Amino acid sequence: MLQANAASATPILPIATTDSTTTTREAAEGEGAPAAEKSRAVTFLRLIGLLDGRERFWCFLAVLATCVASLLGMALPVFTGRLVGAVSSEHGFSDSCLATPERLAHCRRERLAETLLLMGVAFLVSGVALALGLWLFFLSGERLAARLRRRLYASYMEKDLGFFDESKTGDLMNRLASDCTELKDTLTRSLGEGMHNVIQMAVGLTLMLLSSPLLTALTLAAAPVIGLCAGLYGCFVAKLSEHYQTALGEASDVAQQALSSIRTVRSFAREGFEKARYDEKIDETYALGRRKGAALGVFIGFVSTVAQVRMPWMSC
Repeated sequence: MLQANAASATPILPIATTDSTTTTREAAEGEGAPAAEKSRAVTFLRLIGLLDGRERFWCFLAVLATCVASLLGMALPVFTGRLVGAVSSEHGFSDSCLATPERLAHCRRERLAETLLLMGVAFLVSGVALALGLWLFFLSGERLAARLRRRLYASYMEKDLGFFDESKTGDLMNRLASDCTELKDTLTRSLGEGMHNVIQMAVGLTLMLLSSPLLTALTLAAAPVIGLCAGLYGCFVAKLSEHYQTALGEASDVAQQALSSIRTVRSFAREGFEKARYDEKIDETYALGRRKGAALGVFIGFVSTVAQVRMPWMSC
C-alpha cells in the first residue's frame, strides 16, 4: 500500500487554459519567465474541483463500491476460521450432531458447504463491486482528460503569437498529451487504488486491535519512521518528476523541430547532428528516470527491512 500511496504522490504538471484554472508552463526555469506564470502544483482537492457533477457522482458511487469490495475482502480471515473450526473443533455443533461420529461428520460437511457457499457469494460480490468501482474511476478520469484536452487545445488556438514565440512547441505538445494523461492517472490511483488500500488498512487495524492491542501497538511502532521516510521520498520524487517532464518536453521539441524541417536537415546533411541533439535529451530523461527507479527501490527496500527487523524484536 505504501508503494501505491507513494506512487500517487507523483506530481502532475499543470496545463494551460483560458480560464482561471492553471497557466501554461513556460519554457524552462531560468529563461526569464515571470514568477506569476510559473506552473502551480495540482493538489488533490483542485483535481476533484475539476470534475463536473456527473463525474463526481460516478466517483461517489465508485467510492461506495470500493468500500463494499474492501469490507467483503477483509472477511477472508473470518471464513477461514469457520472452515478450520468446522473440521477441527466440536464447538458450535448441537447435541444431535455430537450423538454419533457419523452424525458429527455429516454436520461438519454441511457446515463446510454452507461456509464455502457464503464465502463464494461474498467474494463474487466483492469482485463485482471492485470492478464496478475501478471502472467508474477510470471512466471519470477519461472524461476529465478528454474535456481538459479540448479546453487546452482551444486555449492554444486563442493565444497571441507572442505566446508561441516564448513557449517551446515540444512543451506545449507534452502538456496536451502526457499531462492530461497524468491527471487522469492520478485520479484513478488516488481515489481508486488508494481508497481500496486505505479501507483494507483501516479494517485490518481494527481487527488487530480487537485481537491484541499490545501486538498492534508494537506493529505500529515503526509507522512514524516509515511515514517520515515516505514524506521525504515523495518530495524527492516530486522534484524528479517535474524535471523529467521538462526534459521530456525538450526532447519532444527537438524532434518536432527536426521532423518539421526534415528537407532542410537533409539539404545540409545535418542528420547526425540532429540525432546527437535528440540522444542528449533522451539521455537526460533516462538519467532522471533511473534516479526515480533507484529512489523507489531504496524506499521499498527500507520499508521491507524495517518490517522484517521488527518481527524478531516483537517475538522476544
